[in-house]
Amino acid sequence: MYQRQQVHGPHRKPPSQTWSAFLDNHLKTLVSVDFAVVPTIRFQILYVFLVLAHERRRIVHFAVTAHPTAEWTAQQIREAFLLMSFFARSVHRSTHMTIPLCQPIW
Repeated sequence: MYQRQQVHGPHRKPPSQTWSAFLDNHLKTLVSVDFAVVPTIRFQILYVFLVLAHERRRIVHFAVTAHPTAEWTAQQIREAFLLMSFFARSVHRSTHMTIPLCQPIW
């Protein structure tokens, strides 16, 4: 005859962490990436690529283009994460540094 396994026995799995605990534990490595569409006064469409770091709620990288391509987007991702790794290494060396956050849109 079939017997049901006990749910509350000595072999119970430990509870997993909550979503809030997960976010707290990984806050230093979380970023958000977004594309925003911005209409201009001349009724043109510009696309804004934005990378935000969650740890200090700061803009890591942004760029603007009228014609986004897959290659352009991949380059923006490379630049954003290269900039983040550069900043992470440099912050231990100096507390006063200037990092360019954007490129010209033309």
